[in-house]
Amino acid sequence: MISTVGALVVGALAFVAASRAASKGIDAAVTAAVTSNEGQQDLTRWKGRRDTYAALLSAVAAFVALVKTTSEGYIRARTVEELEGPLRAALADVEQHANLARLEGPRDEIEIPVRSVVGFARDAGDHYLSWVHVLHDLPAWPPVNRESLLVTHQRLVETQRQLVDALYAVLHPQAP
Repeated sequence: MISTVGALVVGALAFVAASRAASKGIDAAVTAAVTSNEGQQDLTRWKGRRDTYAALLSAVAAFVALVKTTSEGYIRARTVEELEGPLRAALADVEQHANLARLEGPRDEIEIPVRSVVGFARDAGDHYLSWVHVLHDLPAWPPVNRESLLVTHQRLVETQRQLVDALYAVLHPQAP
């Protein structure tokens, strides 16, 4: 009888130990599932931000390529409308993607570089269109010459680099 009672006690203790182990296993599984879900959400958020940032950088690069074409022969061979339409569309694209990037955030880290690149894109666009007008013997505002156009373009390229650096820092923060 003692061996039966002993067997029951040992069995009960084994059951309690197994229950505790199972409970810990279930807790670990729930924690892993939650962590995995949070990780998936973080990855999804990161991918969305990356895609938004990439679209902005592509729009800026396309705009820079347009205002970089300052060849007098190229500009004189086209009408003002042929040059102005794509430029305005490219600037609108930059502004649209800049607004989307602002929504993605983080605002504190990207607002200044985004605002700067949009501002310099507007300036470069205005100077480029003034250059187009000058080459077509039309009134131009702001007053522009080839050198001022190149300086404006260089400022735009500098802010483009700063934007790339800021967006990269958000996507790939340094470990603490």
